[in-house]
Amino acid sequence: MFAKVRQDLFGWIDVVAVDPKTPGILGVQTTTTSNQAARLAKARSNGALIAWLLSGGRLMVHGWRKNTSNRWVLTERPVTIEDLTAEGERGHQ
Repeated sequence: MFAKVRQDLFGWIDVVAVDPKTPGILGVQTTTTSNQAARLAKARSNGALIAWLLSGGRLMVHGWRKNTSNRWVLTERPVTIEDLTAEGERGHQ
């Protein structure tokens, strides 16, 4: 029975993907382009992201918007452990 409740994996993954040619499991957070920064901040605030990245997982934030031709355009933003380290350093200055 489906409970009709959507819940992100770890609170920040909408899609999980694997590719035998690429090491690690890819987690994808997908949203609108205008909401991409907020989704990235949400992932950064979750301690499980550090463990995910250090264990070989990857995270990509996908932002979607329609262009003037009414076609969907994707903006991809990879998230790395360096992003988390840089964020932490800025917060402690």
